[in-house]
Amino acid sequence: FDASTASSVSSVPSCLNRPASMPESILILAEHDGGRLKLATLAAVRCAQQLVADAGGRFSILVLGADVWGIAETLTGYGAAQVLVGDHAALEHP
Repeated sequence: FDASTASSVSSVPSCLNRPASMPESILILAEHDGGRLKLATLAAVRCAQQLVADAGGRFSILVLGADVWGIAETLTGYGAAQVLVGDHAALEHP
């Protein structure tokens, strides 16, 4: 998945098993490789969007790595309350 070409996550499958009670907040750890988001991240975002829409609350996305500001910027358009960034050269090869 190339984050620069994404316009929405509507094509990602919805949550299959919703919890009986919704936590107040959700944290998603963004998976990426070489500047490209992994599809699993968008699936998690889609699920969080649906859970928040149904039960309230909020979700945030955490992006870790080296030179990940572009990925973080892409994720700001997906409805997260926050996109948190841990950007450091030591995180290039976790």
